[in-house]
Amino acid sequence: MKSTNRAKRVLTHAATAIAGMTLTTTTASAELILLEQFDYPAGPLNGDDGGLGFDGGWVNTGWSRDYEVGIINYANGAGTTINELGGLEFPGMETAGGAISRFGTAGQRVVTRALSTDSLAALTANGTTIWFSVLTTAPSNGNKFGTIIFGTDALMAQQSAPPFPNGNLSVASGQAFGITMRNTSNGGGTGSPNAIAFINSDAPTVNEGTYLPPITEGGTHHDTSLVVGKIKWNANGTEDELLLFNITDASGPEPAEEEAIATLTADFDQSNFDVISLWDTGSTIYDEIRFGTNFVDVVGAQASGPLTLNIAPSGPGFSLSWNSQDGQAYDLVSSTDLSTPPAEWPVYEGNANIVGVAPENTLVIPEPTDQKRFFAIIAKGPVPPPLLEEDFESVTPLTLPTDWSGTDNGAGTVWQVGSPSGAVTGPETAANGLQCAGTNIGANYTNPAQASLVTKAFTVPAGGATLNFSQYIDTEVTPSGDLGSIRLLNANDDSVLTGGDLATNLEGNLQQWTNQSIALPAVANGLSVKIEFFFESDEDAELASGFYIDDIEVLATAP
Repeated sequence: MKSTNRAKRVLTHAATAIAGMTLTTTTASAELILLEQFDYPAGPLNGDDGGLGFDGGWVNTGWSRDYEVGIINYANGAGTTINELGGLEFPGMETAGGAISRFGTAGQRVVTRALSTDSLAALTANGTTIWFSVLTTAPSNGNKFGTIIFGTDALMAQQSAPPFPNGNLSVASGQAFGITMRNTSNGGGTGSPNAIAFINSDAPTVNEGTYLPPITEGGTHHDTSLVVGKIKWNANGTEDELLLFNITDASGPEPAEEEAIATLTADFDQSNFDVISLWDTGSTIYDEIRFGTNFVDVVGAQASGPLTLNIAPSGPGFSLSWNSQDGQAYDLVSSTDLSTPPAEWPVYEGNANIVGVAPENTLVIPEPTDQKRFFAIIAKGPVPPPLLEEDFESVTPLTLPTDWSGTDNGAGTVWQVGSPSGAVTGPETAANGLQCAGTNIGANYTNPAQASLVTKAFTVPAGGATLNFSQYIDTEVTPSGDLGSIRLLNANDDSVLTGGDLATNLEGNLQQWTNQSIALPAVANGLSVKIEFFFESDEDAELASGFYIDDIEVLATAP
């Protein structure tokens, strides 16, 4: 929602010593490095110096009509959402202030703004990845262009210039990466967001985008687009990469690189990239320019304030809590010294990809054995939707979920869904809710039994995935002939994948629910797979309830 106050999503480092204890907490996150929301009074954009990460205000040059804040003449169509300040809005995105544009086709204008020294250092290091975003509406009729670049030189608007591929646009033989909007006349293009680069030349290289913002019926302009760029800075001598994405949901997951709408590569020495420059012949609208090191920051999802980790005693261990956002992924990391930054600390005791639940997450850990240990919570970005999810609550009792299957050897033990009450030594309730899945849901298992429960198929992404579930095991343990196991199957033929034995020899009589997390093997990446929960018993089993599972989910590995 647009507000009249500047809304900066900057997650800062916050360190808190715990009095009387050997534990220390710290919070680490990616930061928003540049922010420009054009939260200025209506009028020409010249000298305005709000926002974050810049050195000095905007400089408005060129000829004819100025860039102005709050000029919305080209944004009054059905496909563009504006507020009372003339700023663009986008679903799920926290925005503020107005937007800038030029009304009319006459002339050309450029506005430029220099980066601060700190911003320059943070956005140009070799071996790093940076993200940027802009809300924009593309030109919709003849002879209209709009371009935003990050580079060494300001764009130049020339009243008479050689017929470069992007009209009269040029730079002083500099270097730059960015976005250009082009229409169907005088330079080609379709109004899509296109990748643009200046590679030691005043003529741009352009890769036309595959996404064309629609013009709604009765509209005079393209719909508002949230265009996000990803720049991967490689060492000099190796080409750097620019990828552009059209984002339809600001609260959604980070896009995969194969979803890019346009890409360019060029070998830049970006150490002197110190200026943001916008150029237009008369119709493109810009708002909410953001640069940072993390996708979730630059899309401007609504923030919950500075991320802070707190520790308090809890029984024999400690309770860790932090202000979280719904659907965000968090890692708990830890170190015994401060010689490296928290972003480089290892994940502590498997606590990775913790799903955020607003307004606060709480995690209880055993007391560490170290004399001194530092903890940090890392915000990683939105959690992708589960690849597989089943809590068994909507399943008809004594049946299986849709597209799941079960087999048995006819010895009287089968996988069923329902309330587990009734087994002599089994769970009294499901792990959560009313139902779970188990071997003979209301009775003990029989002998000698073999029973298999197989999930529906799902595809493991290239980055991998993790299986999370609740488990209850109650078996004969001496001799150990009654066992549970979990295997990963190839969905094409239900064969066990090489290395697909996720868990074997599951037995015991702890008689309580436990939470389990298993990383799927890399051999599964990119494949369509199923998960098999298998149980078998020998001929001399004692009275026991068997194998129960609940709250199944498979999550893609967070970026």
